[in-house]
Amino acid sequence: MDNQSNQLVLRDHPFVMWAIGISMLGACGYFLLTGPEERLLPLISGILGLLIFGFSPIVTVRADRSTGVLSIERRSLLRNSKREIPFSEIQSIQVEHSTSYDSDTGSHSNVYRVVIQTSQQEIIPLRSGYSSGLKAKEAKAQKLSTFLGVGMGVPTPYDPRSFISGLTGKQFIIAQDAPGGNASPEQVTDGIHWSQETTEMGGAAVARWFSPDFSWEGNFLFLIQKMQGQSLPGGLLSMMSKTIFRASLSLFGFGGDLTPGLEHAEVMAPLDPKIEPFYLAFTSDPIAARRLLNSWAEIALANWAQKHPFQQRNTTQMAVLFSPAGLFVAASGSVSPDDIEELITLGVELAKTQSSH
Repeated sequence: MDNQSNQLVLRDHPFVMWAIGISMLGACGYFLLTGPEERLLPLISGILGLLIFGFSPIVTVRADRSTGVLSIERRSLLRNSKREIPFSEIQSIQVEHSTSYDSDTGSHSNVYRVVIQTSQQEIIPLRSGYSSGLKAKEAKAQKLSTFLGVGMGVPTPYDPRSFISGLTGKQFIIAQDAPGGNASPEQVTDGIHWSQETTEMGGAAVARWFSPDFSWEGNFLFLIQKMQGQSLPGGLLSMMSKTIFRASLSLFGFGGDLTPGLEHAEVMAPLDPKIEPFYLAFTSDPIAARRLLNSWAEIALANWAQKHPFQQRNTTQMAVLFSPAGLFVAASGSVSPDDIEELITLGVELAKTQSSH
């Protein structure tokens, strides 16, 4: 930290994320050496390792009284960005928290991040992810608020239904190249209440649809598209499969209290033949999860996969999360406006399939 009379500089290094990225790259090498005939796990772990390590930025916050501007600069190996905020638009500095509940142990744990609230009620996180260490974050928030001469809010809870301030904290984009954001207000289709947004995660566009009409209390089910013909190996490698699923959840912005029982979650296999060629599944309750994947849900999922096959490059990869907060349907990659419309249709269809639960 550099604190001068006219300038305050705060720097934050993502050492934990770098370590995770390096571990995933190491796992890729391990899979290639021990099972060269297997391609799925090296591919997934290698891609995730590169994304996590390459896109985890060093964050530099610089407040300059001479210019009256606060800048947030994020520099990583694969991407750089900078956001400038006039002092006059900053209303307060807050420490925001997210609570995770483990249904198996009955315990709660909190993670935190420092955010800026503007006079337009926009929430701007210094770093998008949450982490432990409340005292250190409170000290950083206090130093920044004192320098700026603004108020410091108490730790505020994160609402998992709030797309803009919560799941990723990233700037909104459409189809990877249109800045400015596109978060829709709540709408109703065939009796299903829903919201939709496009955002950015790991350098790729992510379109995300959400409905609070069906929630699965205390459990979650995560489905993600795979390339046809691929499967997760069992045996000793099954533990690494779980690690890859957890990383995949974070890439779509799913975590915290959206995935209760994550530590004890299991790979769900085999799936029904209608969707087995297209999807991988990870859940906290495999028996109950099969009831969610009823025949109507499987038809909707299969129709999407047949029309939008995941082929690794220049294609869209879709994921679904049944969670305590509601139902999420997300697509990452080359997300076009037509894809977004079809994602909304899929989300409504999946929500309707749960109307009897």
